[in-house]
Amino acid sequence: MCNFFHTEFRAEVEWDINTIYHSHGTKQLDLRDFDHLDARDLVPIIASLAHNNWFTKLSSQGVKLSQDAVEAVAKVLELSPALEELSLEHAGLTKDSVSKLAASLQSSTRSVLRSLDFSGNLLEDKGVSNLAAVIGEMDHGLEVLKLAKVGLTAKGVATLSQALKKNEHNFRSLKVIKLSDNQLNPEGITALMEFLVGNNVVQHLDLSKTNCALEKIFGGLLRGCCPNLQHLDLSDRKSGS
Repeated sequence: MCNFFHTEFRAEVEWDINTIYHSHGTKQLDLRDFDHLDARDLVPIIASLAHNNWFTKLSSQGVKLSQDAVEAVAKVLELSPALEELSLEHAGLTKDSVSKLAASLQSSTRSVLRSLDFSGNLLEDKGVSNLAAVIGEMDHGLEVLKLAKVGLTAKGVATLSQALKKNEHNFRSLKVIKLSDNQLNPEGITALMEFLVGNNVVQHLDLSKTNCALEKIFGGLLRGCCPNLQHLDLSDRKSGS
């Protein structure tokens, strides 16, 4: 893999994978463990997951990804039969890079992805809408969807809500929704309620810092996910419509 990407073989990476990850049964490949390396050295590490059945989660959490690294993640999404969770928080993604990831996921015939976290990346409505189009066509539902602080507005959340409704698997699978720190406003909350009023299994709902109004939320929740809801965060919001 290193030869293919014209990068230097790193013996310490091989040791970490074979010794620490394997001996502890760790299924999450955390790029923070390798953030001391040059950015280009992360590319073969990521790319190896495309043909690896051991790791089921890829996480970055603050590690900025180069364009080549994003391309590698895209290939993993297309080819991996094992990746269940993708967490790229604060990875420097843009609407264009997430659209590329969405296109790869759409072309996959083997995906078992059930958890997505793109929080802290400037995806904007366009990026989220491209992602939503794929979510609406997946042959299974998501369990976790986190899009906090991504520049989402009412327009984007309306598209997202429609996609969640379109893929009926989500009503039976989606347990965590985090859309905090986006300017959804009352219009966006109304759009989101179109999914939440359905018979769903949502347990964790975070709408903090979304400029939402209680009146727009509780009416929908009473008809939808209240039987399963365990955590509801509406902090830093308006008290009226």
